[in-house]
Amino acid sequence: MTKILYPFIFAAMATAMAANAAGYSALAVSGSAVEEGGDFAMTRIASDASKPAKFVAYLQLNPGTFTLKGTTTGNASVNLGAGNTGEVLADNGTPISVETRQLVRLTLDGADNSLEILPLESLGLKGSIVPDGISLDYAGRGVWRKTVTLDRELDNHDYPAHYFYFLFNNDENLAVKRHPGKPDVNMPSHGFPVENIRLNQGTYDITLDMSDHTFAIDGEIDPWRVSVFGSSVANGSGATSLEGYAYLYGQQLRQRHADGLSPNPFFTSGVSIGGNSTNSLLNRYDDLLHNFSNYVIIGLSLGNEGIHDNANPEAVFNGFRDNMLTLIERMRADGKTPVVVNNYTRTDYNDRDYSYIKQMNMLIHQWDVPSFNSLGAIDDGAGHWAESYIADSAHPNTRGHNEFMYAFVPSLFDALEAGKPLPERDLAKETALADGETLTLAPEGKVHPFTVCVRVKGSDAGNLLSFTHGAGSRPFTGSVAVNTDGTVTYSSPLKQPVTTIDAVMADGEWHDIALSHYFARGCTILYVDGVEAGSVDERLTLGNITFGDNTSASLPSRQFSEITFWRAGMTPEEMTAHHEGKMLKSSLEIYSPVEITGGTIANLAQSTNRITVDNSASLTGIDSDTTPFYIETGKGLATVFMPAGSNETVYSIDGRLVATVSGNPSGTPVALPAGIYIIRHRKFTIL
Repeated sequence: MTKILYPFIFAAMATAMAANAAGYSALAVSGSAVEEGGDFAMTRIASDASKPAKFVAYLQLNPGTFTLKGTTTGNASVNLGAGNTGEVLADNGTPISVETRQLVRLTLDGADNSLEILPLESLGLKGSIVPDGISLDYAGRGVWRKTVTLDRELDNHDYPAHYFYFLFNNDENLAVKRHPGKPDVNMPSHGFPVENIRLNQGTYDITLDMSDHTFAIDGEIDPWRVSVFGSSVANGSGATSLEGYAYLYGQQLRQRHADGLSPNPFFTSGVSIGGNSTNSLLNRYDDLLHNFSNYVIIGLSLGNEGIHDNANPEAVFNGFRDNMLTLIERMRADGKTPVVVNNYTRTDYNDRDYSYIKQMNMLIHQWDVPSFNSLGAIDDGAGHWAESYIADSAHPNTRGHNEFMYAFVPSLFDALEAGKPLPERDLAKETALADGETLTLAPEGKVHPFTVCVRVKGSDAGNLLSFTHGAGSRPFTGSVAVNTDGTVTYSSPLKQPVTTIDAVMADGEWHDIALSHYFARGCTILYVDGVEAGSVDERLTLGNITFGDNTSASLPSRQFSEITFWRAGMTPEEMTAHHEGKMLKSSLEIYSPVEITGGTIANLAQSTNRITVDNSASLTGIDSDTTPFYIETGKGLATVFMPAGSNETVYSIDGRLVATVSGNPSGTPVALPAGIYIIRHRKFTIL
């Protein structure tokens, strides 16, 4: 069968019949040639309401005859067939004869009432992710479907560059694409605004239903895929090769699994597009559904909503808030677990913009959803990117994207997979650390920005907390300590100490003492009860944190109520809110109401990390030398860094001597079976 046109021969007849066609409300293909018998409805296509519509049908015709049955807008019945000459469609005309079985597209053009019969030889898939030779099978009644693997690799992390579309007869004039963001399809040649169908690589059941001009993509939910659904920063803009925070976090998740730190092979998969707002994500929500993940990171900010210099910032703020809550609710209804990246900086923000960013982040902290504090990664303190972390006004560079990633809790998705709930504040717990008893926190992975806060009371002089800075042969120690007069001093491992003016701890009441470090900005701030008490310009590489004091000769006793550790710097507003009792969850790795039960302390934050209890001071035979040392652990191995000429002894948790270590500033390796060990009151774990 070849392409057949039934044009009108006579101008007068053409005018009359065109008027009729433009007035049809419905048409169907009817007759013995129609597959499976019965009528086959045609689809009305009208891209321009001022022009006559076309009616199309995609179906299989068998040997036999057919006519087009329908109704006019005036509700009159029509039965169109060939005219007297065999070339003209006319009401009550002769049924059109079909001699050969063939898939076809029938098009009745309302402009001239001509009928086109186009043979359909194939329906293929084309696009950046489609290997050569992929086609769909005809399933009947205008439907094509097949399970296909779309796995062509791209040297490109740009999500919009991952796409496919349908193509009849391998003819670009017969391409079928979707209406923007919708499950409806049409041909660009029909005059509709259409776009490629965005999709990441994978195996899918793909269906094209031309009886109603829709498509469907079905696939297996990958329990380990974390979709990143957002705008340009989430898509990696500003980073080399678009390898931004989403890509970097995905690499970290994969490495944790490879290193045995996570039982779950999580990975990230981008579905982000530059310039998107909350409305954009709602409009293209199908993109997320087609990524087939259990988990979603939402990466947006008020910048794309138009907050900067907006005449009605409250409306922008409220719209962002409401749309974000709608997205979260919709994802949960679809069985997904959402995680939110909070608002970040921009070079052009003014004080008013910055205020709204901080207000929104305060809301996100307290929503019933996990979140990451991106503002606490590279804020310069005034709502702008920190110097040297800028790609352009709206985007961080690769270094900036790395800082974002450091603010992400590495084991968050492990905790979510285990069903760990969101934490709630508990101010009722308290425990006295005395006789050299300490608590130790080893943060997960590399730390740049951070905030650590302890809720304590007790005026004894000595350390509230101490931490290591640096690694290898140059570990240094910083500390926050109570002085004999009740003042508090932050002793930087790099700079001069900062001491509070007031004798904070002398009143015997509970106090929140915090250090907040912005690595990118190069600043550490000491907070007391939510108020800045001083700051130091420095960049720290955080090691382990010890709470309590096992170095002071007087072995002070102090009550600890809470220990909180965020992987982000915190604004003054956030520190005040924490002091006032609010639960701030963004980038929260540790939240521990201090109650030691069975030798352990709970971590309520959504991470799998924990604080360890070190009560080894009561064990006999432990070397109490105060020579500085630093430990790095790996699989079956500990490396101890100490000055030359010094020695340390290693004990098992039950007090047995297992090794003696000679000092070496470049590190002394010690092979050890998996377990918990002690060097001079400090516990460490070998996997």
